[in-house]
Amino acid sequence: MSNYTQRPGTLNLSAVAGDEFSFTATIDINLAGYTVTSKVFRLSDSTDVETPTLVVTPGSTSSTVKVTLSETQTAAIYAATDPIGGVSRKRVRWYLRIVSPGGYTTTILSGDVVFGVP
Repeated sequence: MSNYTQRPGTLNLSAVAGDEFSFTATIDINLAGYTVTSKVFRLSDSTDVETPTLVVTPGSTSSTVKVTLSETQTAAIYAATDPIGGVSRKRVRWYLRIVSPGGYTTTILSGDVVFGVP
């Protein structure tokens, strides 16, 4: 029996709350015509916490997506975990999704988000 599995890559994000945070992901397809979305959300109740800024640069065989969170956003993500004594009590996750021109949605990256005190 054959199996087919489609799971997003894991990319956990960790930084200091109140700092700007960004990284660039390279996607091995041309994203021209695609919609790219990202959210940071609280896992316990699926509440959206922040929406990263995305800059998509399509290429002929691969594309890049720059994901950025401002200082205000990283502080808000930290606050959304209801920290007590610098220890996060609520788990926060994020995702990066692409939607093809035909409407097919694929989550390509996801992971935990831990923004804390220095």
